[in-house]
Amino acid sequence: MAGPLPERERRRARVDRRGLRATGRIGVQVVDEIRGFKAWKLSYNTVNSVEPVFAPSELRSELVERLRLEALDVFAAEGIKPVDIHAEGVSTIDLEDLHGGAVEGQPRQGNSTLQSYVRGAEVESDYLNGEVVLLARLNGVEAPLNEALQLLIQEAVADKRAPGALGDEELAQLLA
Repeated sequence: MAGPLPERERRRARVDRRGLRATGRIGVQVVDEIRGFKAWKLSYNTVNSVEPVFAPSELRSELVERLRLEALDVFAAEGIKPVDIHAEGVSTIDLEDLHGGAVEGQPRQGNSTLQSYVRGAEVESDYLNGEVVLLARLNGVEAPLNEALQLLIQEAVADKRAPGALGDEELAQLLA
């Protein structure tokens, strides 16, 4: 998705868009208001740090749902209405072709944050959960789950914990 551009940049964007589409693997759609699309993606990605920190469980699934809802509340306080690209009529891109999946001969390694975590690379939680926390503070609301998860992933990285090292006991404390 790309937002509005000045006229001189639109010509270049049309050329770039055609080139990207020609690859057959990249979908491009220019929209008038990009903030709603970016907010939807950010609300979706705020949960990325859950996988490296917590073991799979029903409580982990509850945390995932509550993190997304918390992000949506923060966006509402900011005056942003997220646009779900999966909603009917929203996207002109064939989304089925864009979903990540298995790479032949390679096992799925998890989301991007987990992949970075396992490699010992910088994780993106400060950019994902941190953005939600910053917007919350700027709008006088709270984002306690996003803030806590941001700290927990930093601790997990510093302690070099195995992925999913925390379980339901820690999740129950977080969700209380």
